[in-house]
Amino acid sequence: NMAETYKNARLVITNSEQTIYTNSSGGAGIIVSLIVTNIDGAVDDTVTVKVRDNSASADTEIASTMTVPADSRLDVCGDNTKVFLENGDSVKITGGNASGDLIALASILEIT
Repeated sequence: NMAETYKNARLVITNSEQTIYTNSSGGAGIIVSLIVTNIDGAVDDTVTVKVRDNSASADTEIASTMTVPADSRLDVCGDNTKVFLENGDSVKITGGNASGDLIALASILEIT
């Protein structure tokens, strides 16, 4: 039988690349949603999101310097898009501003 575990991961985004989630489950990790919210009431920001394919040592941008307006949000995995992560794969996020105006929340399903 396969086990399903639901997780959330939170990240305060800055202009330094950070990892929000790494699949270390031994099975599959599915990013069900990835929301980036701009909590600054006045300043727009940008966000870049990369998926790291660990076995290929390669990064793929799924969002590239996309604008997140002040007091708005970006659904990186919108339109029922799912991102599948093999064991060891990860999701990395970089903002345009150093201030931490952006907060990310990933909802993940791990299947082992």
